[in-house]
Amino acid sequence: MAPFQSRNLGALKLVPIQGDRMSPRLRHGRDAVYYARSRFLADDMYVIDWGDGPIVTYIQSAGRGTYRLFGELRHYPDNAVTRATLDQILLGVVVCEITVRDPELFRQAVAGGTL
Repeated sequence: MAPFQSRNLGALKLVPIQGDRMSPRLRHGRDAVYYARSRFLADDMYVIDWGDGPIVTYIQSAGRGTYRLFGELRHYPDNAVTRATLDQILLGVVVCEITVRDPELFRQAVAGGTL
């Protein structure tokens, strides 16, 4: 199999970046990520949903069944959650970051279901 090919691309979900929590690495309205459904695997970047829609965050094991959720910008407070809460809000692990060159065309493609 050639590099970057996948037999199961349908399993990946696209999430446009909202807000500035992950800035400067990922920027609102300009970047997006693909994620794969998964449980917590290791300290990494994940997509979660607190009930207001998917957001991208780092998740780090803090020990004793507690997990730290945080972004790139330090003026946002970290969140600590239990494993039970993490299992409820975790959508998946980020597998690809995308820099969007044409935000309007990207929005049209997402709205049209071609991505």
